[in-house]
Amino acid sequence: MAFCSFCWRLQLHPVVPYRLHVHWKGHGYYNKNSTISNVPTTTTTKIARRVQTHIGNHSFNLFYTKACFTNLSRTNHTTKSSESKENQPLESLPYYPYLDERGFLTFQDDWGKVSVYAIYDAKYRLQYIGVSRDTRTSLLLHLIRMPALCYYFKFQSFSKPSRTILNQVRETWIKEMSDCPPIGNSDATLQERWEGPIDIRRHGWLTTEEQQSIQETDENNLPKILKQICRRVQKEIEKQLAERNVQEVIRFDPKLKEKGLLDSQSKKVDVPDTI
Repeated sequence: MAFCSFCWRLQLHPVVPYRLHVHWKGHGYYNKNSTISNVPTTTTTKIARRVQTHIGNHSFNLFYTKACFTNLSRTNHTTKSSESKENQPLESLPYYPYLDERGFLTFQDDWGKVSVYAIYDAKYRLQYIGVSRDTRTSLLLHLIRMPALCYYFKFQSFSKPSRTILNQVRETWIKEMSDCPPIGNSDATLQERWEGPIDIRRHGWLTTEEQQSIQETDENNLPKILKQICRRVQKEIEKQLAERNVQEVIRFDPKLKEKGLLDSQSKKVDVPDTI
């Protein structure tokens, strides 16, 4: 499933037909700065025709859903549209839900494994921009590490990438969002959480009692204590993922727990620079 960027931008247009405004407002996808202007009827009619033509291409029911939210098979926002040798502006790319209706990652490997991607929270606020040679695995790792912030994503894939091009695209996107930069890239602590394993001692997971227990434990018994704490934290993370109905198979690496770290046991993918 994907949000069509054309329909999404229409919400910002001052002359959107009244029915669309009422419809989007009723579903919570309404921009308060977008108003119905007193413009000539001919202008409104031209815009309405353009909207209706576009909607028709999607087999979109005007009174059914909150935006152009339709099957990927019926849109032109497929893999090919997101794959390019040139940089595409971040704003021009469509939103994709992180999870499908079954609870699995929307992103598929045949969409292009190597990509630059942007992750958004539930309110479509940009959180992080990354680069990966295995995008699906990276998105899954991010979901495990930051489940509360992974709701939508955008991406641009590359069939013949180079480190230079990918880094350039990422930096261009970050500059493009200079008015509201992704905090996951600008804050060193948060960037560490996005890009590395969960560190229970550094990422605020410890209770007061657990902190005291770690301080009082000698080095020989410390791995055992850390492993116990990691098991508790793992249950909390699994609970958060269950609340999102995540159905992906996730196995945490048992060897990392003795070091106070939690991460998926899937094939290792460095994030973001993996090319």
